[in-house]
Amino acid sequence: MLACTNTRIARRIYVRNVTERARKSRCVSISYYLNPERLMRYACVTLLLAGLAVGQAQSPTQGQKRSASPSTRAVQEKPQRQTNAAKPAKVPPSTPVVTIEGTCAKPVAGGACSTIVTRQEFERLLNAVNPPGAAQPEPPPGAKRELAMRYARLLAAANRARQAGLDKSPAAQDLIRFGTLQALAQILTLNVLEKSKPSDAEIQQFYEKNKARMRQAKLQRVMLPADTGTNKQDAPPLSEVAKKLYEQAKAGADFNKLQAEGFQTLGLQNPPDTTFSAAPDALPPQHQNVFDLKPGEVSQLFDQPGAYYFYKMGSIEPLPLDQVNEGIARELQQKKFQAAMESMLKNISPKLNEDYFGSSPIIGFEQMREIPADEAGGQRQQTPAPPGSPVPQQTSPQQGPPIKPQP
Repeated sequence: MLACTNTRIARRIYVRNVTERARKSRCVSISYYLNPERLMRYACVTLLLAGLAVGQAQSPTQGQKRSASPSTRAVQEKPQRQTNAAKPAKVPPSTPVVTIEGTCAKPVAGGACSTIVTRQEFERLLNAVNPPGAAQPEPPPGAKRELAMRYARLLAAANRARQAGLDKSPAAQDLIRFGTLQALAQILTLNVLEKSKPSDAEIQQFYEKNKARMRQAKLQRVMLPADTGTNKQDAPPLSEVAKKLYEQAKAGADFNKLQAEGFQTLGLQNPPDTTFSAAPDALPPQHQNVFDLKPGEVSQLFDQPGAYYFYKMGSIEPLPLDQVNEGIARELQQKKFQAAMESMLKNISPKLNEDYFGSSPIIGFEQMREIPADEAGGQRQQTPAPPGSPVPQQTSPQQGPPIKPQP
């Protein structure tokens, strides 16, 4: 319970800090609205319903009526615990991997038919929903199985809809057209993202120009949270506690003891460990001048919304290129992708009929970058870390993603 309380304290402090920085910057990249992960959520349904045509084949025994008992159907639909590991390499491309009894595009007399999906057809679907090189990792066998079950149900429902003539209804046609637009936007995004990958020479050049960021320091930090409802009622003002401990830190006091004393004074329990290692981008922008300190020096006292902080520099060392290569590649790719998308969409500004939509401010493509992150849902953020861990990394449009050393 106490650990949970401290975790909630850290999260509230982090959210306040992020919100404050977002209000000051008032800057959100257009890539937030067109990034692959957001579009993927829309495109998955679109590609399943409108963009793909996995071959449907009638059973060779069309003239024989085949039906499954209720118990058999239950076994077919209920995912079973796998007793053997998947071995897709042993399955030829033309081998059926999904067979759906009782449904096909054109049932024969008597209604007996089935739909077959081969490995090649299923993997075309899988690669469309989860493109190679996209943000998502390779799906595990369980996810492939779930996709197969969902796809089978979609095929069965779509066949029934066609047989009833619903595919020709105005509503269906409108949804198909809209789904096509979403699918094309997704394909464009992935195409631009692929073309935005930096070369080895660009990565090397970036590394040479930004060596100040390619460092890792061993730091100590004391964090004193504002009143979150758990502080002692008779606790002295937070500013007084922070300044008192800060003066002791400059006089050489032990940081772990200072952290423990601060929590005890405020009526908090489970003080966090003060020691951690971090690169400059792992700290909030206001705290990054800590890397200008010499070993043994104490930073200024940082008065942030929701907490007070001060640091002590331990040791600092450069990070070799092989440890930051992937982080640099991600940052360069993001910048190139953002620039390309903005170049294509910067002149697009919808003009809406105010009699129909009203006169409230609208969001045009050229206005997206001016929306505060806290109002737009924020940029991708890491889950706030519990007290004692490095300050959660925050991506800003100017800096790009943090450069993380590889293990």
